[in-house]
Amino acid sequence: MALLHTNTYHKYTEEAMILGLINYFNPSRCLMIPNVFWSILDYEADLVIVTPRGYATEVEIKVSKSDLKRNDQKTNKHNTLMFQKMYFAIPESLKESIQYIPEHAGILIGRYADHPFHILFNCIREPIKNKNTGALPQETINTLYRLAYFRSIKYMRDKFELKNIVENLKEKTT
Repeated sequence: MALLHTNTYHKYTEEAMILGLINYFNPSRCLMIPNVFWSILDYEADLVIVTPRGYATEVEIKVSKSDLKRNDQKTNKHNTLMFQKMYFAIPESLKESIQYIPEHAGILIGRYADHPFHILFNCIREPIKNKNTGALPQETINTLYRLAYFRSIKYMRDKFELKNIVENLKEKTT
C-alpha cells in the first residue's frame, strides 16, 4: 500500500487531479474523457465517465476555495439530464469548504501519495442518483469515443514534436 502524506511540495492542478480520478474510477471498465464540451454540452465538464451500460457521471474538479465558491454562481448548474451522478473532486486542503458543494453531488477528497504525480481519492459523500436520466444515446457515446480518439492523436503528435525538440537541443549542446 502507498504511504500517504500531506504534500506541501506539489501543487494540485486539474491535470494531476484528472490522472488520480482516472485511477479511482478504473479506466479498464469505463470510458473517461477530460474537458468535455465539444458538441455535447453547453458548458465544459472537467471529467465525463461512461459505464459499459451507457450511464454517465460528471466530475467537477476544484483546486482552490475561490474556484469552489465561484461554482455556486454558475448559471448552467451542470447538465442534470445527461448525468446519472455528479461528483466534486477537491484537494484535502478544501475539506473544510464542502458547504459550497451542492447537496446532490458526491465528494471525492484527493491527496498526494508516494509520488508527486499520484493523487489518491477517498469518497466522503456518495452522490444522489438522478432518477430522471437513463443511459446515453449510442450517438452521444460514439461522439465521446470520437473525441477520445482525436485527443489520443493530438497527444501522439505533441509527444512526437516534444521528442524532436529534445533531440534537436541535445544535438546543439554536443
